[in-house]
Amino acid sequence: MGSAFGWVVAIFAAFWLALAARGITHDFRRGGSKKLVLGVMGFFILIGAGGFFGAALSAMGMLKLPTSFEWPAGYVSGVVQMPDGRYVVPLVPSGRVQVYDSQWHFIRGWHVDAEGGDFKVECSPSGMIEVVTARGQHRYTFTNDGNLISTVTLSEPYYSLPKTQKSVKVPTSPLLWVFSSPFLSMGLAVVGFAGIALVKKLSGGQDGRSEQNIVSTRGSKMNILIYPFLILACVGFVLVLSVHVGALAGRTVPFKYVGHFIFPGIFLIWLPTILVMNRLTREFKQKDIWKAALRGCPLWMRAGLWVVSGYAFLAAFILPTFLGGGMDSASNGANALSAIALAFYSIAACVLYSATRAGRLDDSRRCTNGHPLTPLAKYCEECGAPVASGSIQSTQIPSGKA
Repeated sequence: MGSAFGWVVAIFAAFWLALAARGITHDFRRGGSKKLVLGVMGFFILIGAGGFFGAALSAMGMLKLPTSFEWPAGYVSGVVQMPDGRYVVPLVPSGRVQVYDSQWHFIRGWHVDAEGGDFKVECSPSGMIEVVTARGQHRYTFTNDGNLISTVTLSEPYYSLPKTQKSVKVPTSPLLWVFSSPFLSMGLAVVGFAGIALVKKLSGGQDGRSEQNIVSTRGSKMNILIYPFLILACVGFVLVLSVHVGALAGRTVPFKYVGHFIFPGIFLIWLPTILVMNRLTREFKQKDIWKAALRGCPLWMRAGLWVVSGYAFLAAFILPTFLGGGMDSASNGANALSAIALAFYSIAACVLYSATRAGRLDDSRRCTNGHPLTPLAKYCEECGAPVASGSIQSTQIPSGKA
């Protein structure tokens, strides 16, 4: 993985964490009697997101850690035991190899240049530690001190190598388990986001603003956090689209490499997407949920979303049957999974984009007599006049797509 991409991730992480800290501090200061709960939930968000980004930066080699540093391991697959009783533990999420003695006392650890992808560890007959990587198809040979002595290209595909290692629970402090897996880290962040949202809902909007104003670009600092995820969703959509086109042409190699980014990326952008969608639709009936969530999108974007979603269903569940081979076929599998990812990225991009415009559009909706209207109303509740022509395009949904 190029250092340029690592710097992009590092800048994105720093930018997002700084904005999150600013928003959490703002909520804490205005929390009143809920300050303690808001503070704890904000702490969960920062710790969880910090663990997630920290593991990613470590795997990319951007986070330089000394050999004396022990990354919390938790439950690990692919552990090997050397003839002298020592354990070699591969920490794939953080891109590290750590060595423990026979009593599970930490000895040392070091970074492995696996380009942010999967890797396995082996013990050579000479007592050296070998690491084979999925990306780049490399076989690294290290001394027991972590010094790299040779690098060769694998003679056979990575995924054809035998799986003879075992899974173990490495002794880890309960307080540090959250850092042992990106999923646990983001899970803690989700708890924090959900807790803050619940506190705000129960407080009934003490600052006097409506839910529409909360998602408004002009009235909400939280919207500042949306833009990095919106950019990530758009970039992910373009990347997945290119991979999907390649899969349709029978080229599955790009999917094998990019797939390691695609699905963690979905997990990352869908956390804020769900929270934003909850704010956009909180005051609406269930049957109007998509109308409300996408009301800030132009007509072409909403129509495109339904086309992409429909195509994703066909590509994932129908085309493999007609093309033959089922999901056991590498090309069909890449085609189906990339199509599903395409739908997730497109939905996230549309919802996040809608959130950046919904508040402004809601405020500008007027009937022909100038009376303000609710977001989805077609006629004025006060005088019965229709929506003014300048407002129709921002809220109308194609027939049959509600």
